[in-house]
Amino acid sequence: MNINTAIILAAGQGKRLDSLGTIKPLVMVAGKALIAWQIEKLAEAGISNLYIIANDKEAASLMKQQLAHYEANLNIRYLSRKDEDMLGSLASAVNKIEKIEGPFVVTVCDLILSSNPFKLLSTTDSDLAMVVATDPESNQWSGAKVRVDYQNNQIIGLRKEEDGKAPRDVGIYLFTKDAYNRFLNFVNKNNITEFTQALNFFNQKQSIRAMEMEVGPWFDVNTPETLIRAELFVRKILHYHEPVLKAKLEKIETINNTVNFSHKKNIKIEIIVQRNILAELEKYEIIPKACIRSPHFIVCDAKTDQLYGQLVLGKLQSQGFHVHKVVVSPGESSKSAQQYLDLAEKILALGVDKKSIIISLGGGVINNLSGFLAATIYRGIGLIHIPTTLMAQCDAAIGLKQGINGSQGKNLLGSYYEPLKIVVDPALLLTLDDRWLRDGLAECLKHALAQDKKFFEYLIDYQGNIRDIDFLEYVVSKNIKLKIELMEQDFKEDNKALVLQYGHEIGHAVEYLSGYSLGHGEGISIGMRVSAELARIIGVADDKVVEAHLNLLSKYGLPTDIPVDIKAEDLINVLKYNKKFRGGEAEFALLDKVGSLWNAGGVYTIPCRLELINQAILQSLPR
Repeated sequence: MNINTAIILAAGQGKRLDSLGTIKPLVMVAGKALIAWQIEKLAEAGISNLYIIANDKEAASLMKQQLAHYEANLNIRYLSRKDEDMLGSLASAVNKIEKIEGPFVVTVCDLILSSNPFKLLSTTDSDLAMVVATDPESNQWSGAKVRVDYQNNQIIGLRKEEDGKAPRDVGIYLFTKDAYNRFLNFVNKNNITEFTQALNFFNQKQSIRAMEMEVGPWFDVNTPETLIRAELFVRKILHYHEPVLKAKLEKIETINNTVNFSHKKNIKIEIIVQRNILAELEKYEIIPKACIRSPHFIVCDAKTDQLYGQLVLGKLQSQGFHVHKVVVSPGESSKSAQQYLDLAEKILALGVDKKSIIISLGGGVINNLSGFLAATIYRGIGLIHIPTTLMAQCDAAIGLKQGINGSQGKNLLGSYYEPLKIVVDPALLLTLDDRWLRDGLAECLKHALAQDKKFFEYLIDYQGNIRDIDFLEYVVSKNIKLKIELMEQDFKEDNKALVLQYGHEIGHAVEYLSGYSLGHGEGISIGMRVSAELARIIGVADDKVVEAHLNLLSKYGLPTDIPVDIKAEDLINVLKYNKKFRGGEAEFALLDKVGSLWNAGGVYTIPCRLELINQAILQSLPR
């Protein structure tokens, strides 16, 4: 059957998927208007005449302007229509079209399709048919609300149910002019106003053909969550099948005369959590005995040096080890490229060999700086962490990420490098003032919110003092176990372990723009609140998730509002230096509920348009 005419019904507003009120057909999916994906499929199927029905003249004019560069070979006409229901729009369209020769396709503006169902329709001789998606996996998350029952390729009935098992109508229909006239007469005679209901009743008089679309994902984009899934699909799959890209790839030859090398590194890190171990350090093998002849280096800042520097140095030297101590200024400014270079030169000048070990004694800044030194001196020497702050004991020292800051933000230079040993003494936390205990607790609250609901419930119910040593030892031990669980599954933080980065996208930017007057945990607390607001805006989380963030973070005295002197524009500019900023959009790890990261088929980051992030930022300002 030769089909050369199609009608796209773009009259209904539907649920607005863009916070700025962009009309649904022009909502962007992977850099292209939603309706444009349909237009390209129609052109590919041989459609030459296309009628787009918009809900008013302004919308029709806007679409004409925006879509002018898509499929110029199509004869596209825009018709305005005041009625917002699908049935009224269709009647309006057919009445305004002077002459339709042969069968015509009717479809909607909000479908993202992997295969081309319009080509499928050309294989039938029926005068009334609809495409039915039958891929069971796709049906679980396509976003379509209308289900159809069919047998022997004939529609039995249409229904709106959250079944998930029944095949789904994807909103693509074939009419001959004669079949449409019979359908319209039936609708008018029975005073039916809803399109699905009209098809269902008409099907009882005249059977509608079911055309099976059996393979490939498809999306009926009616909600933000479906929009995100469609976006991820288009980015990661469809783009790799574009004709231009395919032609370029075909010109690239594979090199066959290669010698391959493979090596899987076995990583083992010994983590010791023991109260008061620092006071008895001389009893234990901290530096491996095999390294007795090499020089070793304690790196600490001036404040930590006053508390523990001489103590640790003396205990290690008493075991017979040759240990130097190097001291830097306190604060985030020491985690700089210049400080790294100065320390590297000093350590090299003191003498170092491949068995040497750098021992970080301090908080997150010292852990990160020392780790990067160990990873890069002689392309890698030994590393031992002795974290002295709650932030370090719960997070910074527990892992493989080492790094320093760049001029545009945090942790822009770094590497994955494993310490030999991590020695955690919860008793050291009692020397911290309350602000830095709360700052460190932010990372524990992060794991509770994003990974473990029971941990969340424990923390929200806890009525004791945050300085209680039993409480501190419990949260440190619990948090280490939660972090290890993620690292063992995904130590490069590509999927499940993105929990570790939750709240860090905006959090790092807030911390940086505050001139580091805010602690890391304080910045991450604000970042988690913004992330919760963003998840609510795009529809992957509800109000309860935002409330859970505000309740837990406030309970432990952490900030949730963006400081008044930090502008939304500046935050977004800093985001552009984030490693997850791609193609003009920032990718966020977001929650769908407390204790759970949102994911789609194993993809745990959500590409978020900057205007949506801006709205989440504005909702996180002081009220």
